[in-house]
Amino acid sequence: MLVAVVAAGCVSSATRTTHNHKNPDAMHSSVASLVPAGTSLQDATALMEGEGFDCKVTRNGVFREMRHWADKGPDHEDLDFLRCRRINSNAGFLMGRVWNVAIVLDGDVTNGEVLVSHFVDGP
Repeated sequence: MLVAVVAAGCVSSATRTTHNHKNPDAMHSSVASLVPAGTSLQDATALMEGEGFDCKVTRNGVFREMRHWADKGPDHEDLDFLRCRRINSNAGFLMGRVWNVAIVLDGDVTNGEVLVSHFVDGP
């Protein structure tokens, strides 16, 4: 039974649009095509959570775009966005690839703007 559960997890993760990305630009393209402008907040949340992200709505908030752990920005201020976070363990031994994605909202629908923050973290 354990083998079936592990195999099912491997199959489902391999079919994810955002699976195994290492480049923030590739993640940006994948998310932008997965969640185009005009997608409802509910559908955007379901799509991203289906990709393994944990998502929460932020209103009038700040999102910092990082490309590595010591990156200082830029900061995007006064945004309404769906913040989606996922940590992949494919960055190396005891390392995690941290993804934060902001899908910018216009009310309760996406406006097509996607911001990506990414860094590798570990000991």
